[in-house]
Amino acid sequence: AQGQAAKVHGMCFDAERVSEGESAWERYCPVALTLNNELSHCTDAQFTVEYRSKIYWMGTEEFASLFVSDPESFLQVPLPSNLPQLLSAMERRAQPIAQLEDYCPVALVDRKELTKAPGHHIVKFMGKHYTFTSKEAAE
Repeated sequence: AQGQAAKVHGMCFDAERVSEGESAWERYCPVALTLNNELSHCTDAQFTVEYRSKIYWMGTEEFASLFVSDPESFLQVPLPSNLPQLLSAMERRAQPIAQLEDYCPVALVDRKELTKAPGHHIVKFMGKHYTFTSKEAAE
């Protein structure tokens, strides 16, 4: 129905339609930001939702269901203007100086481990660079 949210999975949307219809939230989950104050970059198209002709990415099936039930409540918190950016291979060649002496911030915070990152996954955020042990950790 017009103005209603619906899960995209199973609706035969091709990748181009999902990409072209992407909302201003890009691939960030509005539910994770609203409920957990967490900026979560989503990669699984199975949890996408269409609302008002825009595609919103969710981090989990549960978040997709919550969004479908009341999308407006999860669009009240604005997406931050400064977003992390994963550097391309070409950008990494310049060998930017990383914060935390090349230790992975995700390993430090989530697992309480000091783990050196090899420099394959570098994120620029608010003008500073951070290295991560994996692409998943960088996202």
